[in-house]
Amino acid sequence: MPASIHLDDLDAEQRKNPRIGKPRETAFSKDELRGWALKTLALMANLSRTERERVLKHALKLNRV
Repeated sequence: MPASIHLDDLDAEQRKNPRIGKPRETAFSKDELRGWALKTLALMANLSRTERERVLKHALKLNRV
C-alpha cells in the first residue's frame, strides 16, 4: 500500500496545485457497479456476442459526446 499525504499536511500553495486535491469520490460502490453491468447486459441477452460488442462500442462512442 503506497504512503499517503493528508491535505492538512500541505501548505496553501501546495493545495493550489491542480494535481493535488481531494481524492476522487465514486458515485457508487463496486457492488453497485457490478449490478448495473449485469442489468445492462441482461437487456442485451437476446443478442449474439458480436451484436453485443457492436452495441457496446456504439454506446461508448455516444458517451464521448
